Amino acid sequence: MHGGLALATGRGENLTFYDPPKPAFVVVIAVPKNVQVSTKWAYENYQPGDNTRKEEIFATLLPAYRERNIHVLRKQVFNDLESVTLHRYPEVAHIKETLAATGKGVILMSGSGPSVFGLFDERRDAMAAVSGLDQACVDVFVEHTMRPQPR
Repeated sequence: MHGGLALATGRGENLTFYDPPKPAFVVVIAVPKNVQVSTKWAYENYQPGDNTRKEEIFATLLPAYRERNIHVLRKQVFNDLESVTLHRYPEVAHIKETLAATGKGVILMSGSGPSVFGLFDERRDAMAAVSGLDQACVDVFVEHTMRPQPR
C-alpha cells in the first residue's frame, strides 16, 4: 500500500521501506481460483531449517533488486513456506513451474500461498510466462512496479 520494497521483520509488523528500481519491473500475480491456503495451517506444518544465511542473503538481494539483476535474484530469493504449501497444493506448484518455464523472471509463492508472483524485465517476457496458464483456473494480473508518488 505504501509502494516500493519493504523488509518485514518480527511477525511482519516492523517494516523498512526501500525505493523500487528504475525502470520498473513488470509484476505478474497468479492466483488459483479454487484454492485457499490457511496461513495457520501453513505455519503449523512448517519445519524451520537453517536460518544462518538469511542476513547474508538479504545483503545481496537489496543491491540486486535496485540493479534489476534478475539472475542474482533468481538464485537468492526464497519463501520457506513453499516447502509446505507446494506439496499440499499441486495447483500452486504448477503455477510456479509454468511461470518459471521461460527462465526469464523471478518466481516465488507469496506468503503462505496460494498466490504466486513473478518479476520480469520486459512485459513480453511476463506475457509469455502467463500464456501457459489456464485462465479458466487461474486469475492473472500483470502490472508495472512504480515509484510512490509524493502526497
